Amino acid sequence: MESRAGENVSLAGQAVKVEQSTSSNTMIGVGSALVEILDGGNSVEQQRFLTSNLSDDALRERSAVDRALLLRRARNQSGGVEVVNMTVVAKGPVEIQVKSRKNGHRAKIYVFGAKRQPGKIREFG
Repeated sequence: MESRAGENVSLAGQAVKVEQSTSSNTMIGVGSALVEILDGGNSVEQQRFLTSNLSDDALRERSAVDRALLLRRARNQSGGVEVVNMTVVAKGPVEIQVKSRKNGHRAKIYVFGAKRQPGKIREFG
């Protein structure tokens, strides 16, 4: 996915304005998919997504099953999320600002790419 500052991209089914240049940042699509998986709440799909999109190093540190438990807990507590904004710092993490559907609280999700495995998530939180 390639976007320029000021353009809208589809993120979790919503048009979101990109604040910084994101040319050739493959983590935008992966970050978007992570939010969609979090929002959907299907534990089987969450685990499948994590297994295929986390780097080898990330999976060695914490299994996809353990990380899926964190996503389910976040989904249960928030009632799902709505994307407010997304920011990408050149060669840095994707920052996705979200608002919970349950109580309107806001949070930021950071998605870090794996240097040794482009297009894979090294960490998120």
